[in-house]
Amino acid sequence: MNHERQLFCLLGRVIEAGPFSAEILLVVDPDSGVAVRHEDGRYAGVLRGGNRGPARLHPLEYVPRDATIAVGDTLVTSGLDRAYPPGLLIGYVRRLGDDSPLTWSIEVEVAFDPSR
Repeated sequence: MNHERQLFCLLGRVIEAGPFSAEILLVVDPDSGVAVRHEDGRYAGVLRGGNRGPARLHPLEYVPRDATIAVGDTLVTSGLDRAYPPGLLIGYVRRLGDDSPLTWSIEVEVAFDPSR
């Protein structure tokens, strides 16, 4: 599934602000973690920063194997971490793996280009 680049999506959070600049912790940073859910609420998990491959693919953790997941699913913030309001676009499911008997191994493509 080919998604057009979104104008509005979650990039990260401001960790320090000055009069002319701000330091942002991106959702793709290895120290980042964001509570996310499927846009229709079918499942939820935690998106971890730090990639294992291309800069835009990141692991989604703690999604149980009984959840119905499809490549191309849209993921948004859940609000459960109280760091972000619910419903902000995060990205899309790109790969599914079944290397654990309890949880899915999921890679998510973030909705923004981290190299820009």
